[in-house]
Amino acid sequence: IPGVQVTQAGNTGEAMVFVRGNNSMTGQREPLFVINGVNAGSGYNNASSLVDVNDISTVQVLKAGNETAAYGLQGNNGVIIIKTKK
Repeated sequence: IPGVQVTQAGNTGEAMVFVRGNNSMTGQREPLFVINGVNAGSGYNNASSLVDVNDISTVQVLKAGNETAAYGLQGNNGVIIIKTKK
């Protein structure tokens, strides 16, 4: 998806996802993850522990300010919406 970067965090092997690049004034750089309408917090590792990739039906990435406004400050770094098959 254009504008989405996935990188490895140092030597930990944990993945980090950035929607609008990896610069931030607040220190929080990862997007908000929403799974089936429920806020799963920021960070890929939080979201990946909550859903099995085989259960994912759709993934939507919100990047623009007008798209993420409904999520308030938590959506400042983008929002990734995951819907599962169940």
